[in-house]
Amino acid sequence: SMLLSLLIMLMPVPPWKVLRYYRRHPYEPVRPLLFSCLVGDGAEENLQIVTAAVLARYPGADTVRTLNEALHHPNWYVRYNAAQSLVELKTPPEELEEILKGEDQYAREILTYMLEDAEEGGDGHG
Repeated sequence: SMLLSLLIMLMPVPPWKVLRYYRRHPYEPVRPLLFSCLVGDGAEENLQIVTAAVLARYPGADTVRTLNEALHHPNWYVRYNAAQSLVELKTPPEELEEILKGEDQYAREILTYMLEDAEEGGDGHG
């Protein structure tokens, strides 16, 4: 959806504000754009951080796959928000198995932390 990406870039407000709007007001047609903002080639890191949180409002197997991919991101905030979104989406443990048993220590740790925090009734904020 090239047109939609172009529109977001031309808007007179910062792109992250637009993304936050789509968290408060989920809008199905932006889903592919959100995926490319998060894991697309040349994705911008600050937008990736916001998008990882926004996707908590877009349930679906494709979202879970995209967030799982984002758990391998070098930026801690991207991983943190991706893990939190997976927990908020109440992702079944078997869909997280690959990460929890995988080689990527950072992905494993952040996801484990979020899952334990959720079990204790926390919200991931401390």
